[in-house]
Amino acid sequence: MKNRLKIRSLQRADIEACCDIVERNYTEKDAVAALKEMRTALDGAEPQPIYLVAEKGGEKVGFAGTAPSFMNRRIYEIFWVNVHTDFQGQKIGTKLIRDLVAIAFERGAESVMLTATDKLTT
Repeated sequence: MKNRLKIRSLQRADIEACCDIVERNYTEKDAVAALKEMRTALDGAEPQPIYLVAEKGGEKVGFAGTAPSFMNRRIYEIFWVNVHTDFQGQKIGTKLIRDLVAIAFERGAESVMLTATDKLTT
């Protein structure tokens, strides 16, 4: 089915589209920060973050990441939960978070944290 949601691991080729989503939701400065973080992650950052991308009809519509906390490697933090404005309200962010939580616990997490903001510009 063409419009079925697919969630998969981030690839280097996805970074630009993900940063476009961040810039649309926040600011260019935030998009630059996301770009640096994702490139560093794919270059072998420690602790190794996990990023997931949501696609619908071949279009990148959202992404999110998680990694062990620097303070306690048994606590994972979820970050960069972003969904393209045209696709918000479809539970895409919820599905990304659900999958990241499952991965974190598979990797030995004792707990998972998510900090939210109302900083959206749209």
